[in-house]
Amino acid sequence: MESIDILLQGIYDDYTEELISHYLQLSFVNQIVVSFGPNDMEPKGTDRVIYIRNEYPSNPGTGNRNLQLVTSINGLDAITTDYAVKIRSDQKYSLKCMEDMWKYFLDNRVCDLSFEDLDSGPHGSIITGGNFAPFPFHPRDHIFRGHINDLINLFNIPLEEKSFSEVYGLSKFYESFFYDKHIRTECYIGSHYCSKFNSRIKKFLEEPENYLHDHSQHRDEAMKLSKEITHKIFKPVPEECIEMEWPKYGWDSYRFDSQRKVFGERWAADFS
Repeated sequence: MESIDILLQGIYDDYTEELISHYLQLSFVNQIVVSFGPNDMEPKGTDRVIYIRNEYPSNPGTGNRNLQLVTSINGLDAITTDYAVKIRSDQKYSLKCMEDMWKYFLDNRVCDLSFEDLDSGPHGSIITGGNFAPFPFHPRDHIFRGHINDLINLFNIPLEEKSFSEVYGLSKFYESFFYDKHIRTECYIGSHYCSKFNSRIKKFLEEPENYLHDHSQHRDEAMKLSKEITHKIFKPVPEECIEMEWPKYGWDSYRFDSQRKVFGERWAADFS
């Protein structure tokens, strides 16, 4: 099995150090890169770990998307292997889950679609934990596996210039109440990457209020294209691969039922 680097992106605290010890047990892991914020704790200097402290942009972006973009792209710059996996630093996937997901990637990494306006690419599919069927170009952004060049293309996108809070003068608390007024964060990331495969999506990004916001006038057009290509670009793993905990929200296992019924998350068998 090929060796990979892991990027842990997000808050760096004692739980992140627990994740580092956990993932370093995997025989196919070369090293771990931790990319975190300016005010997090001091690195402990664990062997086979690179620590990157980032300066955050003044505008965190709606749903803190700009913080995710900055910490992800800066962390990816330190990756040394051809393939890598980016994981949130506040979630733990079991060792068996990590092994099963990696094997699934190796068996399903070929992408049947090509970049439209670039000379070559992608190097393969990006494997995700799941996709959200009710929303356009919307992978689950908890975990991404792929070729390092594809992951760099995924996160090397423009930062959001004005967040929902800035535009409407409302607290960030209200962001999830107004998805008809802004692009969902995972859709923002996913649609930028998918636009490399189909230039029509660039128009959607130029006029998100008409195509990508919930209940937008021409959302059906975006959804039709999304259903054709998103699962081929972002390939979700089978449900049985996923074993994870999320202490921040009190999850000791993945909430498949609620994620499917309430939020429309889908996995590999739904696209076969």
